Amino acid sequence: MTLRLDVPGKNFPALAEALGEEARPIRDDESLDQRNAPTARWLMEHKDLLVQPDCEAAVPPPPPALIAAYGVRAQVLSPVVEAGAVVGWVSVHETRGRRHWTAHEVDAIREVTRAIIEARAAAADGDADQQEEQMSTIEAQGSMIEVNGVNLWHRVTGEGEPVVQIHGAGFGHFNLDPVTPILNDHFTVVDYDQRGYGQSDKPDQHYDMEVWADDAVALMDALDIESAHIHGSSMGGMIAIVVAGKYPDRTRSAVINCAAAKLGRAGQLIFRNWIDLARDDPDGPGSRTLAELIAWQAVNIEFLEANPDVVDHIQQILTDSNEVGPYTAACQAMIDMDLTPWLGMIKAPSLVIGGDLDIMTPWDQGPNGVGQEGIYQGISGAEKYVIKGAGHSTIFDSTDEYGNAVLDFLKRNAG
Repeated sequence: MTLRLDVPGKNFPALAEALGEEARPIRDDESLDQRNAPTARWLMEHKDLLVQPDCEAAVPPPPPALIAAYGVRAQVLSPVVEAGAVVGWVSVHETRGRRHWTAHEVDAIREVTRAIIEARAAAADGDADQQEEQMSTIEAQGSMIEVNGVNLWHRVTGEGEPVVQIHGAGFGHFNLDPVTPILNDHFTVVDYDQRGYGQSDKPDQHYDMEVWADDAVALMDALDIESAHIHGSSMGGMIAIVVAGKYPDRTRSAVINCAAAKLGRAGQLIFRNWIDLARDDPDGPGSRTLAELIAWQAVNIEFLEANPDVVDHIQQILTDSNEVGPYTAACQAMIDMDLTPWLGMIKAPSLVIGGDLDIMTPWDQGPNGVGQEGIYQGISGAEKYVIKGAGHSTIFDSTDEYGNAVLDFLKRNAG
């Protein structure tokens, strides 16, 4: 993402820039003819968002050097309009291939642009408080922070005691987006893409729940958070078990959603399927077949019937958030794990919550596994909440009931 503004004597320079993994910096390159580019002229004329899913076939065409030198394959340009004139634009570039920009993504880009316009107006008027408020809105869209030798994307919203939210395998921070607005009216919510996911670095390395748990606590260190409520979903719930067991002094409470401490044979086969599809399909983790499989494994029938585009949505998130190496390593980490020793080490108040129709990580993992029921029984004093009629992804198919149950638990254990 870059912010270009009209500066006298310069060619709409990039004054700010946020880079994804392996993206080339463009900020100091003034060779691109921005002012006379067809895309810039279009923005000047229409003063509206320009969405280009495929730059090579786009009309108006982007600067050729943008494709040739920087490998940009798709982009969104959002004009900064002041007093009826375009004075710059926010550009978001995709270098991995053509991209279907979702309505959520487009709205987020519009919001960033609006906040920039209002912050500039506040600065011009000398309104420091309004400027600070608008810059906070910009920061709430997320930024990078170095943690344990890697760059992690993170976002902090709300006020109050901190809640660190840990997402599941494959989905990045999108996994918890539906519940964040429910919680951040009462708590400071930290969402982030874990190592190997989303906009964060994706090193090819050994992955296990302890690696991610150490990252979660190191992120707290980087944000000057002494202790937090830990809220994990699916694989994130497995990581939450390790955080709460290994770092009891840093854990105010733990919410463990749709997790397992040890997979039974059926659970292991689910993630073996994920590995095989990600490795064998040319689209890798963005495989259509994988997205269809996860759709019916994750949400209940009612949600699936009412949301015919859910497979498209899952496929887009899988494509955007994953690379084959870290994705398959995470699946293997779940197959291999045995978190049962950590359960008895958890001292913080804990909530084990999930849907009664969860087939991905069921309450009963069979004779050789430890599912949600076993987690509940293994943590002294834990609470249990079963959402009737819900599947694995309770955050999506039962958002209100799930969010209110978690909020109630956190409120009771705050202070």
